[in-house]
Amino acid sequence: MKKKLIPLLAFGLVGVLAACATPKNGEANVFIYQYSDTYITTVRTALEDEFDTLDIKATFQDGANIQQTQTQQIDSAIAAGSSLLIVNPVDVSTGEAVLEKAKNVDTPVIFFNREVNDAAVNWEKAAFVGTDPDEAGVMQGQILAEALIVDGKLNPTWDQNGDGVINYVMLRAEPGNPEADGRTKYSVDVCNEALEAAGLEPLHRLTEDFNANWNKDTAQQTTANWISTYGLPGTEGKDTPIELIIANNDDMALGAIAALGQANWNVAGGENKVLVIGVDATAAGLSAIDEGTMYGTVKQDGEAMAKCIAALAKNALDGKDFLDGTDYEWESETVRKIRIPYGMVTGE
Repeated sequence: MKKKLIPLLAFGLVGVLAACATPKNGEANVFIYQYSDTYITTVRTALEDEFDTLDIKATFQDGANIQQTQTQQIDSAIAAGSSLLIVNPVDVSTGEAVLEKAKNVDTPVIFFNREVNDAAVNWEKAAFVGTDPDEAGVMQGQILAEALIVDGKLNPTWDQNGDGVINYVMLRAEPGNPEADGRTKYSVDVCNEALEAAGLEPLHRLTEDFNANWNKDTAQQTTANWISTYGLPGTEGKDTPIELIIANNDDMALGAIAALGQANWNVAGGENKVLVIGVDATAAGLSAIDEGTMYGTVKQDGEAMAKCIAALAKNALDGKDFLDGTDYEWESETVRKIRIPYGMVTGE
């Protein structure tokens, strides 16, 4: 029995030693959850520029929103001797598994944008750069409250049937994603708190929140279905029409606007509009606000996020502490996360 076990143990030990002995190549490997995501594209573009400025050699790869693909990409980079892993995870629950792989070969890892749990960054060579997952939802709720409440009364611009209640639908992303969960919950909760404080009725949800998975086309089709079912203000025979569309990101908000446009609503220069709000402040989202087809959004600063990631990456590649020579601070003494602040944006 011992004769059979010894070769296997020896082989396993050699494999570990070989992995640890792989020479570092001085290169950062960046893993993007999905290139087609509009906001992530702004981060990736800004990150490429920052890397050029700091003379950081980096390879970018598209996970195409498939966790198995991204896992294989990370494993290949580790085997090739990557000096730094920068991970925008497809599945946020994989953070701890990625951390363990990085620790096994003593390779620093920076997670960004898509929130990983605290256990994924409890190593001195691990960090996360992102936002407060609830803050965007809070700001959406504040924007909605300011739009809906005027002099203590419900704004007739949006309560178009005059029944004293705003009917809404929600385009959310995957349940379990902290950003999606925070935006879905707090956009409604914060607005309702303000409505109730003014003695007004809370928002009325017309149907279950729909997971459009950050996707514009899916959001457009879903909104078209909702319009067919519930109608829009003034639709004959529809007593509870859609008056508000809340989206977890600008892409889904723009998909909703495209569906509204097919019904001749929320058209640039047109009079018939329902209130639509998103998150990200993408170029297309800001253009829609300028045109008056989208009411507001919450700016997620891709350039600021990229600048922070690049600063941490430069230090890691130079063998320094992540925060060396920077003004950034960890979220707390025990949580190695840096938060990039949001900002509210409306046409006003």
